[in-house]
Amino acid sequence: MRTFLLVSLVSMLSGCANVCDRLASPADKKGTCTGVTTTPVTKATCDANVSKCSADELKALTAFLDCYDALSACTAGKENEFAASMLACAAKSSSVSATCNAALFSN
Repeated sequence: MRTFLLVSLVSMLSGCANVCDRLASPADKKGTCTGVTTTPVTKATCDANVSKCSADELKALTAFLDCYDALSACTAGKENEFAASMLACAAKSSSVSATCNAALFSN
């Protein structure tokens, strides 16, 4: 039982670090578009506050990041399509609480 709990805890913590690493270094999706920006999370802030997010919230953030990473870079003249794709990705993190959001994104 203790081994299972330790493995579960290590898995959960490694998932947290992965979320912070990914939030702190988002892939560049600006492409040839103008007006497209990303605001990465400060890794130190994320690492210090990730415990304020539940496992379900971390799963939702991972789903957002997976979606975001799968997006093609924005192409000039297709900013609206890119924005729609970004909104679809953002919807995957809609279950993240205000507490978790503020903890991670308050640089």
